[in-house]
Amino acid sequence: MFPVFLAIIGVGVAALAVTWYAVVSAVEGYEDESGFHPVSRESKHRAYPEVREIEPVGSKDPSETHPCATVR
Repeated sequence: MFPVFLAIIGVGVAALAVTWYAVVSAVEGYEDESGFHPVSRESKHRAYPEVREIEPVGSKDPSETHPCATVR
């Protein structure tokens, strides 16, 4: 019975090692219809547009309003 437990522990340790290696060595990127496209880590961070809340109607002159994203 002891060799069975030893074999189960060995398989578990090997599975953890393979999982750790796969996570550490994974290539960052994205996949679409044409296949996988690797992305460098520097271009991973994208600049998002500024989001502002819209003032209530009538609080500003129409000439002062600026187009912006709505916040719901």
